[in-house]
Amino acid sequence: MENKKKISASFSKAAKTYDTVSDIQKKAAKDLIEKVKRDIKNDKVVTILDIGCGTGALFQELADFIPSCLYFGLDISPDMLKVASTQHGKNLNVVCADMDNLPFSSFQFDFIISSSTLQWGGKNLFPWLHECNRLLKPSGRFIFNLMIKGSLENFYNAYNTVMGVNSQLHIYPDTKKLLTELRDNFNLLECKEKKYQKSYTHILDFLRDIQKTGAKSVLIEKNNNRLTKEKLYAIEKTMKGNRDEINLLYNYLFVTCKQP
Repeated sequence: MENKKKISASFSKAAKTYDTVSDIQKKAAKDLIEKVKRDIKNDKVVTILDIGCGTGALFQELADFIPSCLYFGLDISPDMLKVASTQHGKNLNVVCADMDNLPFSSFQFDFIISSSTLQWGGKNLFPWLHECNRLLKPSGRFIFNLMIKGSLENFYNAYNTVMGVNSQLHIYPDTKKLLTELRDNFNLLECKEKKYQKSYTHILDFLRDIQKTGAKSVLIEKNNNRLTKEKLYAIEKTMKGNRDEINLLYNYLFVTCKQP
């Protein structure tokens, strides 16, 4: 529970700056939207739940594609939802709740979608998966992406080396266990990995960006070994090697599955 409070507070603090620096998340969302559009029929009313809707980027794309959709955006951050409501108006029904305990009746949605969110649910336990199974109508689709192991790995390795710690920083979901759970609860239709890259000249630029997305206080734990300017420079030097830039990889898993 404390971790969920930390996540909510961190993303709420970044609600007004998130859209200015979330390049990778926007690319992943755009790729997810294409998969949703492929499966959706725009000649009928469909109900859609967007888990971790943030500022509402997915909603705008789908509302333009299928204006008749009944769209619910759920997020743990009340301030993210305020931004979403301001930007997208009354057509986006916002709900502030935890994805592990979704406040909806069973068999309510034709589609459940999520982008760059489910990695915050932990490594081994997937209560959100069982909640999505409960909420989908028969033959409904669950289409999502999430960051997996390998994301920001060179940063984590350099951080641990310089700081003299052996921290996992952020524990990404266990992909094998996740896929097993998906196959036990859904018909798994598609599962693909995709990598995105973003480059920085300096480590401070990267840290400022993740702070503006709300992820910094979640990804980088506080410890007694202070992150000084000298240590930041050492992390940057370790990550660059012989290059002029820091190249950061984000490893995503894209999944499409269907309610039996």
